[in-house]
Amino acid sequence: MSRPHAQKARPAGAKTSAPTHPLVPAFRSLELPFIVEAGRPELIRLDRACQHGNFVIVGLHSEEAAHVVLLVVHPIKTVAPARFETLRLLNHLNEALPGGGFRLDFSDGEITFRHCLHLGAAPLDPESVRCALALVCYAVDHALSQVAAVALGQRTYAEVLAREKTPDGTN
Repeated sequence: MSRPHAQKARPAGAKTSAPTHPLVPAFRSLELPFIVEAGRPELIRLDRACQHGNFVIVGLHSEEAAHVVLLVVHPIKTVAPARFETLRLLNHLNEALPGGGFRLDFSDGEITFRHCLHLGAAPLDPESVRCALALVCYAVDHALSQVAAVALGQRTYAEVLAREKTPDGTN
């Protein structure tokens, strides 16, 4: 069975019907199985298995803005009464991250994590893409239980932080 992205090599100079997603060369170099969405060449999908769960990372390419947004939709939506507490937790988590960030849609409770890769004239460096994916997986995976507990109204923001304190008193 072939991989979803396996394609025959095109001869040099051959024209393609749609532009190649900028993540494709890096994903191939890193030997990551991916899917370019049919009819939506600006979307690429990567399934990742992490320590605490499995996630789908979507790469959304915007030619106009010259960037790719790596996006993960959290598997649990926030219940309405817990949205303010969830937002407080997400803001706390965002403060600790070197890049990317959690967002909460107050209209439906959907939680997403977004990280942006800015595009220049050169193709994306596979090592930069690997580091960006590692950050996305780390952030989403390590916050999963905390976010779920607050999003479902099982704990408050303060209770989650109190449980997560490290030996030096920080969290």
